[in-house]
Amino acid sequence: MMRTNRFETCVEYQVRRAEVDVRGLVHESVYLNWLHEAFLQHLQAQEIDLTNVEGTDYMLRLAEFTGKYLMPARLADLIKVCCWITAVDEMSIGMSYEVLRGDTTLMKGDTRYACVSSAYQAVAIRSDWKFKMEATRNATR
Repeated sequence: MMRTNRFETCVEYQVRRAEVDVRGLVHESVYLNWLHEAFLQHLQAQEIDLTNVEGTDYMLRLAEFTGKYLMPARLADLIKVCCWITAVDEMSIGMSYEVLRGDTTLMKGDTRYACVSSAYQAVAIRSDWKFKMEATRNATR
């Protein structure tokens, strides 16, 4: 069940043994992997495929991450990671995330992905990607 009417993508996971410490709590670094996977799924929902950029010199690379851990996820928890676009500018996109267990928010976070060349020089986001991202940033479901 979506918490708002914004255009968001949600991915579900069951916490695996390799993601927890000896107390059965998910290690903080695992959350960033979950956020990144939700980000990739969100792009796929917009038909933006980062693996199919033949003949181009574009990459979206993580430039910034902030997060607030509210409650721990535990071994075998079924969690849901939801993400949505919050900003699109010439060379980067901003995303927000919420990690949930049922109706309980476990973590909130934000990322900024920069568009760079293979030489890691900042470049403008492809116009077709930017158009799709801006359209979903302003859309609702």
